[in-house]
Amino acid sequence: MRAKNDESLSVILLLALTVTSCPASWGEPPAPHPESAQAAPAPESAATQQVKAAQVPLPPKASIDVSRPYGSHLQPILQKIKANAEQRQKITVIVQSYRSKIEPLRQDYRIKNQDFLASLINGCSSETVMAKQVEVGHLSSDISSKYCLMRLEIRRLLAPDQIVLYEEYIRQQGWSAR
Repeated sequence: MRAKNDESLSVILLLALTVTSCPASWGEPPAPHPESAQAAPAPESAATQQVKAAQVPLPPKASIDVSRPYGSHLQPILQKIKANAEQRQKITVIVQSYRSKIEPLRQDYRIKNQDFLASLINGCSSETVMAKQVEVGHLSSDISSKYCLMRLEIRRLLAPDQIVLYEEYIRQQGWSAR
């Protein structure tokens, strides 16, 4: 029975690492919690050792980065696409109009993602871990949908050459698979 639980936990960890977006860079270990900095490291479970042994490649960058403030890419985008004054005004209005839709989701995502990661670290039941992962996945999807709608509205204002520059910026940020 123990082997079956270890195998289930391995699958859950692999799914969590490949499906869930994490605000930190994938390849970097999380910063230690101040209270646990002096504590001895906990021994690794068999499942954790299996995951490490599998050497699963990690995604290059999280698709949803909630570590930067909402709207922090506005000015670099406007510069990249060489927006005129009228476009700058209209794009800024679009970005600000989506703030009330996206920011609450981003805040909820931060909280739910931390809960999810804590459930993984604390060895919660697989049902609990999966339920939390589903919540995070739904929030990630909702956030991505809102950003996609916003980007489509912005594209409507751009000339074809500006669209090319805009898409280039999106790819450089890792927001697009192309």
